[in-house]
Amino acid sequence: MTGVYANTLRSVLRFRWGIAVGAFLLLGGVLYLMDDLGNEFLPQVDDGNFGVNFSMPSGTTPDVTNEYAKWVEEAIMEMPHVESVFSLVGGHLSEGVVNERPGT
Repeated sequence: MTGVYANTLRSVLRFRWGIAVGAFLLLGGVLYLMDDLGNEFLPQVDDGNFGVNFSMPSGTTPDVTNEYAKWVEEAIMEMPHVESVFSLVGGHLSEGVVNERPGT
């Protein structure tokens, strides 16, 4: 194995400029072909979820906002194929963090 490595290393060092040019040409070819591949690693998945956001006028009380949210929930639950509804009144849920936003 040592002999094979030594012979290969001698050959590579003898033609180092040709190998470097070949490597750059290969890199250029890969970059050229990469444009056609796109960049989506996982396909889009339709899991059937959808979101509804609403904002009430400034100064709306939490009770009124909650009543409006219940009305929206009932309307959504009447739709065919709806299994469950989740709502968050008076705030915003993003990446596991709840932010208070009155009237939403």
